[in-house]
Amino acid sequence: MPDTNLLVRYFLKEPQDQSAVACTIIDGPDTLWLSVITIAETAHVLSRLYAIPRAEVVDGLSDFLRRDDVEICELPRQRVLDALALCRPSGRVSFGDALIWARAAEDGAEVLTFDSRFPAKAIKRRLL
Repeated sequence: MPDTNLLVRYFLKEPQDQSAVACTIIDGPDTLWLSVITIAETAHVLSRLYAIPRAEVVDGLSDFLRRDDVEICELPRQRVLDALALCRPSGRVSFGDALIWARAAEDGAEVLTFDSRFPAKAIKRRLL
């Protein structure tokens, strides 16, 4: 299971030596199991620390998660893809909130929040 650094090196293709190792592992013959935490952290690092446009981050991660050799541990793939799609249009929905939304949608759980921007699409959300 790769950590955030491995995915970031894979996507950025730098530094070259670390990127080469990341590519060897990620593009190797084994199934790659990803945590939703790693997905959220990777999205955050790429968009905030490296200033890659949000749409580009979401599209790149979404394409990556659709690979046959990539599996997601905590949620069905489509839920994670739906969560990333919530983040794409603007910076209003954080990657973390989108994945909380995905978990709530998967479980039929209600999200309690003070944040009026928390996505309410297809879930129960109670503003406090």
